[in-house]
Amino acid sequence: MKENLIFLVLLLIVVYSTTVCSSVIYKCTEAEGHVTFSDSPCGDNAQVIYEPTQKELLKKEYNKKLEQLENLVFSNRPDDALNFARFNNMNDEYYSATANYINYLEEQQKLEVQRIKEKALARQRQINKNIAKKKRILREQERA
Repeated sequence: MKENLIFLVLLLIVVYSTTVCSSVIYKCTEAEGHVTFSDSPCGDNAQVIYEPTQKELLKKEYNKKLEQLENLVFSNRPDDALNFARFNNMNDEYYSATANYINYLEEQQKLEVQRIKEKALARQRQINKNIAKKKRILREQERA
């Protein structure tokens, strides 16, 4: 479970970091010398200081599709996920996401079983306390 969580966090970091860095960045200097940066041209004097490479753009597109695929899998929509994976030639990613989802469900099931056991034990302890209390009361009544 911990490894899956770490994997998902790292995946989200990669997805969001490529999203932020995958657009053109412009630098604009106003007449007073004030400098601003923007993702859209801010005037005639806008200078492009960063432009993503084709590789970065393809990676951004791939990560977006991967996120969509994982959302379909984790939304328990296996038919839609499989069709999406086939259409985008992402069969390996589909099987990986499905395996992660199964691991997630198994962990959730283990946690639920543990919660049920803890509730049952707490209930049993309460019953035992009530029985002990009633026995004590009966003993006291017998003495009197």
